[in-house]
Amino acid sequence: MKTVELLHTIDYYIIGIYVFLLMAIGLIVSMRQDKNASLFVGDKSIGYKSIGMSIWGTNIGPSFLIASFGAAYSSGMIIANFEWFACIFLLLLAMVFTPYYLSLNITTIPQFIQRRFGDTMYRLLTAYSLLTIVIIWLGGGLYVGGLLFSQFTGWDLWVSVLLLLFVATSFTIVGGIAAVIVTDAFQTVLMIVGMSALTLIGLYEIGGIDGLMAKNTP
Repeated sequence: MKTVELLHTIDYYIIGIYVFLLMAIGLIVSMRQDKNASLFVGDKSIGYKSIGMSIWGTNIGPSFLIASFGAAYSSGMIIANFEWFACIFLLLLAMVFTPYYLSLNITTIPQFIQRRFGDTMYRLLTAYSLLTIVIIWLGGGLYVGGLLFSQFTGWDLWVSVLLLLFVATSFTIVGGIAAVIVTDAFQTVLMIVGMSALTLIGLYEIGGIDGLMAKNTP
């Protein structure tokens, strides 16, 4: 049975409300931003809680969720080691590198490379970053999100991808990083609530922790 055949009217209402709230939050933040402020720093008005949730939400996105679920299904809990080791590097970033970057008053890594190694390396890194982000990371994220959305709605894949692209860029272009961070924080809350509910429901369906261990016993 196709995914679209499993959805009911209430499900479509929920999806519609989610998209509406996402765009509304992004546009409200965009309108409140100082138009003379840099799009990269968000007028330096974003709190640490929103920034932290944005980092988490960016890391644990749809591509990661789908890939990690598939890897966990095929390989087991060993896939969790990726996240355990990530803590080490996140702490290094927060405690060592970020204070240094702030002391230099820079907003992007290419700016640091330009100061340290000159214009040639700056251009190479910028081109490489744009190429990998647009083609690999952004392209993969849009494809996975579009595929999921097309399965929910029954729409064509490319229509779903273009719709996601429109929703994301509609407030990102206007509001810059501030709009991205706030909408990321909103989606992070939804992901945590949704994944927690999914975990509890899954454990209930298989008989709790004991049932989980029994099904994974070699």
